[in-house]
Amino acid sequence: MFEHYGKRPDAAKKEAHQVAPIMAVVVHGPDGPRAFGAWRVQTITHQAIEQFRAVRLASGRRPAAVNRNLACLRAFFKWAALAGHVPATPFKVGGERR
Repeated sequence: MFEHYGKRPDAAKKEAHQVAPIMAVVVHGPDGPRAFGAWRVQTITHQAIEQFRAVRLASGRRPAAVNRNLACLRAFFKWAALAGHVPATPFKVGGERR
């Protein structure tokens, strides 16, 4: 699904450019360590997003770069929720507003 999001007609070039590195990040999930892009979008939780952030920072990425990755993921999940692919975005926990 990440591939489809990056290729949508309204995708900005820099946003689409960020999809490939995000998909390649290896994060431990329910089925063991896998590239983030191989995960089923419905299984990505708030904890997986936090682990993604930690892995990116530990790999030497600057916080600003990680924040851009997270902004891209946040936009992806907003699109996925509006399109009906996921019931809710993992960026919102409980009733908190973000």
